[in-house]
Amino acid sequence: MKKIILYSLVLAVACLGAQAPESAAQVALPSLNTAIGARAVAMGEAYSAVADDESAVFWNPAGLAQLDRPMLGLSYNKWFMDLSQQNFGAALPLGPLALGGQLAYLSFGSFEIRDEGGYPTGESTRPYNLSGSLAAAGRAGPVCVGLAAKFSREVITDYSVSGFGADLGVMYIQGSLRLGLSARNLGKAGDFSIPQNFRAGAAYLLGFEEVGLLLSTDAKLSSKGTSMFNSGIEVGYRKTLFLRAGYKWKFEDD
Repeated sequence: MKKIILYSLVLAVACLGAQAPESAAQVALPSLNTAIGARAVAMGEAYSAVADDESAVFWNPAGLAQLDRPMLGLSYNKWFMDLSQQNFGAALPLGPLALGGQLAYLSFGSFEIRDEGGYPTGESTRPYNLSGSLAAAGRAGPVCVGLAAKFSREVITDYSVSGFGADLGVMYIQGSLRLGLSARNLGKAGDFSIPQNFRAGAAYLLGFEEVGLLLSTDAKLSSKGTSMFNSGIEVGYRKTLFLRAGYKWKFEDD
């Protein structure tokens, strides 16, 4: 039964990933791809096979099934100009099952409104995106399976767009080796698609007496046909002090 579930999920994700590439004009709510979690970002976003905290709701919902205690996460990210992101995540293991949730707010800053002639009207607007996800995961032996449902709404002056989607994930854990597969943002926003992407990753943990070494890789394919390879490393001392680094390769000339 476990093998049947695993193979079914792999086949489903592979079929979804084989869909024809979409242009940027066909995709709405690109903010759904804004990465969350300081650890995941520091490791180059190579996280689909790691996902062992509350941010698994975003990266691979199957990762929730490996948690053994409740977790909360709060983050604030200030970018250039007025852009900022706030995120709240939570996860709760319940025996063989686990639940998780995430709420993210992305502010695009303040913009001056101008009329058709290009003159200031004296008014301003603050575009934003608000997204929320609820996830559930279960584990049977070394196989974890997870599903997340999400809602996102983006507002720019008098215009807005809302979309619904789902994330599907599977993870295989055997000793120090972890394999992850996820399909994200499977859904629609009106007549537009939301930014689908598909990830396959691997991670390996080396444990020494006081030092741990985690290596991870991800291969990502977006619905626009863009391919990316992510790699990350984490060195931990007594599970208290960590040094992380990551790198991303985009297989495009532009």
